[in-house]
Amino acid sequence: MEGTLREREDEQACITAALDAAVVGRGTALFFRGEPGLGKTALLALAAVDSRFAVVRIGGPGMEQAYPFALVQQVMESLPRACGVAPEELIGGLTPLRTLLRRFILSKAPSGAAPACFEVVYAWYWLLASMAERRPILLCLDDLHWSDPDSLEAVR
Repeated sequence: MEGTLREREDEQACITAALDAAVVGRGTALFFRGEPGLGKTALLALAAVDSRFAVVRIGGPGMEQAYPFALVQQVMESLPRACGVAPEELIGGLTPLRTLLRRFILSKAPSGAAPACFEVVYAWYWLLASMAERRPILLCLDDLHWSDPDSLEAVR
């Protein structure tokens, strides 16, 4: 891993170990928690320069927090480009996933708090798995606390 961050050696070592393990087929998840301004986004940026991975970086101010599976949708839309795959190659997988997302969003009660739809999570998993067969994937999901509940359940 190129570059260094001051006083973040332990976190950088965890990232390096996780990325090395992922390259040999042992995927993992790392979560960094802390107050704003402590360098969590900088840690993600440092990990994202690893050329062994197709990198998908998602994060933002949470403007889509009210939309079910907004984070999942962002990952789904970024994944083909990150993996170097033409969207046409995935149309067989993306079309059913988009249909599931649309159906779930339209049927969700306005009061919210519905559990994540198994079909959407399952389809998202298989999209990620099929892309990871081509090249290891690094999902850098920043500011998860701003994400919608359904996407958080899918990430879990």
